[in-house]
Amino acid sequence: MEVDHIESATGHDSGEISNAIPLCFECHAEVHHYNPQHPKGRRFAPSELRGHRDQWLRLCADRPEMFVHALPAPEAGSLERLLSELEFNRVMATGERLGGMFEITQFRRAIADGTFSWVSAELKTTVHDAYKAILRANATVDAHAHRAVPNFAPRADIQAALGPIDTAIARLRDAL
Repeated sequence: MEVDHIESATGHDSGEISNAIPLCFECHAEVHHYNPQHPKGRRFAPSELRGHRDQWLRLCADRPEMFVHALPAPEAGSLERLLSELEFNRVMATGERLGGMFEITQFRRAIADGTFSWVSAELKTTVHDAYKAILRANATVDAHAHRAVPNFAPRADIQAALGPIDTAIARLRDAL
């Protein structure tokens, strides 16, 4: 939202709140787009702008519940969270001993919040490849933890995840 003057900013009372109107970016541009020399478009009279403003303020006062179910703004930082999770998983994969399962919380969160709908196809594929390797390694770690199988070596699947993790980390850093 932006705040605009209803009547020109050069008038005596131009700085008063009664001369203000909240407008979205597109409406703000439309209000000032009218050219009397080339009368296409819409000219807004000050009384009309005040009427729109007052109608909006009444709606806000009378129906505040309309804001409760509004879609939340996209959350900033989803790529940073994925990067942090992948960096942690990289540390897990290079550790001397198995420390447990790899983290996938931020990957699931990115799926749920639609992060992959706005990233490039290449970045999406890279991150998916990293998490496929991570899930494969998790399955191996889980099998190792629940089986008393001699000579079972989960390290190979864990280290196989390093390449895709490193690639995803590099591409995420480039995207940021």
